[in-house]
Amino acid sequence: MAVNYRERIIILWSVFLLGILFHTQLSLMPLFHGLPVIESQRATSINDISGILGLMLGFFMLPMLAMIATAFIPFLYKAALNKASRIKS
Repeated sequence: MAVNYRERIIILWSVFLLGILFHTQLSLMPLFHGLPVIESQRATSINDISGILGLMLGFFMLPMLAMIATAFIPFLYKAALNKASRIKS
C-alpha cells in the first residue's frame, strides 16, 4: 500500500488548527461564565488591538493556505518532495 503524503500533511495541519482553536476556546471559557480575568491594560477602541487581531488572523490563515496548496497545487507538493529527497541522499 502506497503512503499518501498529501493526505498526511493535510491531516497534520488540520490537527494543528483544531488544537489552536481548542486552546483559544479554553482560554476564553472564564469570560463565557462571568468569571474575572486578569487584565494587563484595557483597550479603548478596536484600533488599539487591530495589530494583534491581524497577527492572529494571519496565524490561523497560514495553515489553511498550506492545506489548500497541498491539496490543489500538485507541482508545489512534488517539488517539495523532490527537494527533501535530495537533501536526504
